[in-house]
Amino acid sequence: MSSNPVISICIPTYNRGNKVNELVNSILKYKGDDIEVIVVDNLSTDRTSSLLSEIVDHRFINVRNEENIGGIKNIFKALKLAKGEYCFLCLDKDRIDYEKVGFLIKRLKEDSDVLFGYCKLNSIKDSPDILYNKGFASLYNMAYLSAHPSGMFYKTDVLKSLPLLNQIFTENKKFGFYTDLINAEIATLGQSKIIMLPVFYTETKEDCEKVSSFTYTNENEVFFFPSKRIEEFMVYSESLYSLKIARKEKNKVLAKIFLSGLLASTLGFKNILEDSSVCTHYFVKSRNVSIIELIKIAFTFSKAFFKSDLPVSVFFKIYVCIVSNVKMGYLITRNKLKK
Repeated sequence: MSSNPVISICIPTYNRGNKVNELVNSILKYKGDDIEVIVVDNLSTDRTSSLLSEIVDHRFINVRNEENIGGIKNIFKALKLAKGEYCFLCLDKDRIDYEKVGFLIKRLKEDSDVLFGYCKLNSIKDSPDILYNKGFASLYNMAYLSAHPSGMFYKTDVLKSLPLLNQIFTENKKFGFYTDLINAEIATLGQSKIIMLPVFYTETKEDCEKVSSFTYTNENEVFFFPSKRIEEFMVYSESLYSLKIARKEKNKVLAKIFLSGLLASTLGFKNILEDSSVCTHYFVKSRNVSIIELIKIAFTFSKAFFKSDLPVSVFFKIYVCIVSNVKMGYLITRNKLKK
């Protein structure tokens, strides 16, 4: 195999032996030597180790941690081991269509200036890719999305050069969206891209319900609870104002992530708690969320922003809060009328 494959498919895993074994064997049906598949097993206690040890392919790298380092750190350990020009992330519970891998590599080669991006998940058909310029366009459209990580990719040498990557290993935070902080930093360095190719697919809701989360083990940790959404917004905001872009552009991005955080902590929270399969996966009891509770959450979210020491004026905070809460109120009213 070439010492420098084009892509590294990085798969962190823990106690999903059958799933990860199926995933790896499926990817390796692709016949090219321009890929490598890396699995980092976070000291699984099931059959993961024995199943993966049976896979014999020079493109497959099988690493087993000596201790469980936590799901978040294991993701980035897998990425750090990549030798390909680009590294892709795929969770062990998701899947990849190996028949599209060759087309994926072709799409990457078409835009050599692209430093990061993602494959649109669960695509049905092939569509033209979407390219964003370095700076504001990439930051506004590709960072702070709180998106599912499978399908995300990076120019490997750029990713490994970021101080943030090493910081993740020294911090002891159960923060599930470090990829967004990485995306924000790389957005200031180069172009980004959404690859509109049906390659990466997430697990079904039925499969989600069958296996509980190994990363979040109680509702005080789960990322979609309002308190965690507030924490997430604050982390994003601090990251944003540390970047070397114009203050006016930072404020535009801030207004966007405040609105998305507000909606995630209210309507998004309500939708998740009413989905029993997702709740089962995250050890959370499914229930209805009332309009009164949504209003209280919105007030708490807005108050946290208003009391923050972010370098923006009081008038800007008031403006962002009013506009975002009006939009939220409109969506709540519209959804209620539909029912």
